[in-house]
Amino acid sequence: MYIGIIITVMGFIASFLAFDQPRYVPSGQPGPGLLAQILAVTLTLIGLAHLATARRNTGFSGRGTLRPAAMLTLSVAAFAVLLRPAGFLVAASLCAFAATLAGHGTRPLGAALYGVAVAAASALLFAGLLGLPLRLWR
Repeated sequence: MYIGIIITVMGFIASFLAFDQPRYVPSGQPGPGLLAQILAVTLTLIGLAHLATARRNTGFSGRGTLRPAAMLTLSVAAFAVLLRPAGFLVAASLCAFAATLAGHGTRPLGAALYGVAVAAASALLFAGLLGLPLRLWR
């Protein structure tokens, strides 16, 4: 339940910060504020949905929380360390692989396939469709 509150508050803050950014430029093209506002509203809606479906937690046992926290931290660190020397595809694959292993019951082969799929989709989106200058591999 607390996560839903935190996500909702973050969405409201992001929406407030994106409010004075131009949503459209004079030529009618989408401006920098449009995507920021869409993402802020989406974040707020996700938080509200989490709040609506969350069950009240009567206590915190602390059991099983070390692995997810460690794997998510490792995934972000791996991406940051590997992006320049190995390229985007390797870094994104390993990041998604490690993040997927945060879930209990996740099989390594499924996590590896998911990592490759996420990296390919991300490369297609960022380098292909958006035209960002990413070095995909070394």
